[in-house]
Amino acid sequence: MKSKKKPIVAKKSAGQIDIMSLAHVGTKEAVAKLETLVLSEKDQDKKAMAELALEECQQIYYEPKNEKEEADFFLLGLINRRTDNFFRDLEKVSALECRVRFAEQELRVQKVLSKKFSKNDGFLKDVGILVAQDMLTMVRQDLEAVQQVIKENQNFIDTARQLIVTERYKKMPMDFMSGVHFDDEGAEDLFDDSDEDECCCEDYGYCGSCSEFEEVNDKENDIIKF
Repeated sequence: MKSKKKPIVAKKSAGQIDIMSLAHVGTKEAVAKLETLVLSEKDQDKKAMAELALEECQQIYYEPKNEKEEADFFLLGLINRRTDNFFRDLEKVSALECRVRFAEQELRVQKVLSKKFSKNDGFLKDVGILVAQDMLTMVRQDLEAVQQVIKENQNFIDTARQLIVTERYKKMPMDFMSGVHFDDEGAEDLFDDSDEDECCCEDYGYCGSCSEFEEVNDKENDIIKF
């Protein structure tokens, strides 16, 4: 009669056990130890385990314990969303500044082209300039609007941070909030009653939702893109 062999079970090292035990402590000291370990650990496997342990430990440590902490927690979530918008708007500024430069060159070329028309062409010789000027004005206005939103958003974020009263939340790393899921995330479709996206391009030649600036050139019936 053959004896059954016992299954081989991989044993965790003392270091691994220590790391995972810290993960479930959920204290300020445990978080600090794991943060230090993540930064100092050279072994990639242990480093990865420390990162997972830190994530679990932070979830326990930062979990709201009462209504006041819950209010601060939602405030941090709002700050995180506003911060995402802030950096997204900074990217918009860079894009719009680039488009301003293109629009300036469009106007520059149209001024040269207008000189090639005869005096008898009347309005036709100026239409390219007028369209380019309107385009430049519009892009500059968009740029100014986004820059104003950035200022308002920064003021909002600074003010919101001053309202946080929970001590352990005041130094919470913002990347932690990026991993927190709130019940309204992904629920946009629940409140969208429209069947399809509407665009005002047909009425105005351009709208803020479009990925490209487009303006109809009445003279040549072409679409200018840049």
